[in-house]
Amino acid sequence: MTQQAVRKTPLTVWISLGLAWLFVGCIAVQTLFAGMALFHDGSMWRSHTLFVHFFEIVPLLMLILGFAGKLPAPYKWRSLVLLLLVFSQYLTANLPGAGAWHPVIAIGLFWLAVDTARGVLPSYRREQKG
Repeated sequence: MTQQAVRKTPLTVWISLGLAWLFVGCIAVQTLFAGMALFHDGSMWRSHTLFVHFFEIVPLLMLILGFAGKLPAPYKWRSLVLLLLVFSQYLTANLPGAGAWHPVIAIGLFWLAVDTARGVLPSYRREQKG
């Protein structure tokens, strides 16, 4: 990446990139807490249930920034899907019989979050060229 490309990229794109990677990291930590609770110390469930409140808003911020910063449509759509998947995690954690879907959705959340983070700059640059 050239110095000129860095200067031409709006701050909203860089913040969006940071939020996307922050969300990826938070999902990894959340998964770690669940694993620790299952395999080491059951009291870690409290950390698992509390930590989500720290990062559950990140996809909403990504979505708002996507529109405010005029980011490409795929970023906005993915941010919306991430937000919906976070809500679905609450449903599967609290709806009897739906708990088996909770870790499956977590895998999807992580995959989509990584894919979104990796695509922020390339999709913005493609949109600017074409």
